[in-house]
Amino acid sequence: MTVHRRLLTLLLDTVLPPVCSGCGLGGAWLCPRCAETVQGIDGDCACQRCGRPLGIGPQTCERCDAWGDAIDHARSAFQYEGAIRTMIHLMKYDGQRARTEWCGGALATIVCLHDSPIDVLVPVPLHRAKERARGFNQSWLIARHLATHVEIEAVDALVRIRETRSQVQLDAGQRRENVRGAFVARRQLRGMRVLLVDDVLTTGSTLVECAIACRKAGAESVCAVTVATA
Repeated sequence: MTVHRRLLTLLLDTVLPPVCSGCGLGGAWLCPRCAETVQGIDGDCACQRCGRPLGIGPQTCERCDAWGDAIDHARSAFQYEGAIRTMIHLMKYDGQRARTEWCGGALATIVCLHDSPIDVLVPVPLHRAKERARGFNQSWLIARHLATHVEIEAVDALVRIRETRSQVQLDAGQRRENVRGAFVARRQLRGMRVLLVDDVLTTGSTLVECAIACRKAGAESVCAVTVATA
């Protein structure tokens, strides 16, 4: 993203009023009527490890079977569909970074209900080339907004050391290979209880690799929270 486009984006974030990602009406990033249509995750009917909605009582599912031991568990606020999917697409691909504030607030309740103490919020990093092109890392901005709600420090502790292919068209095995070894910690996390923050959980491959990097940096435990789960 050029300097001029970045400045324009910042200006639009400041000047333009919120617009609902569901119906397009002004006044809120998600209006009350559209908020009633989004699918929140019922923790009592979800996988107890990855948070995938199952529609039945608490169980575990096959999605997180391949995760290994690096990540303890993950939770998501919503299903990745409808107005929430539009919200995330507008945020990531249309430069509407101001929507990260709503996303951070949406995660606050989940974090407050977290089963164990958290010492630090760690966003999933973008490769510097992608962040430069987009103009921001949405996960970092979400983590910063979340930090203001839960009074836990957000730290940009990880770096993506190589550029990877888009995960969108890849199956689960390809996703794992695509991001394997792609992250390292830029600071020590010795003895810390880490909560990774990202926008969408699909297979969990990216979160697992980030968790491995955190463990290598000394993290005592690693969990994750995302705005939506596919």
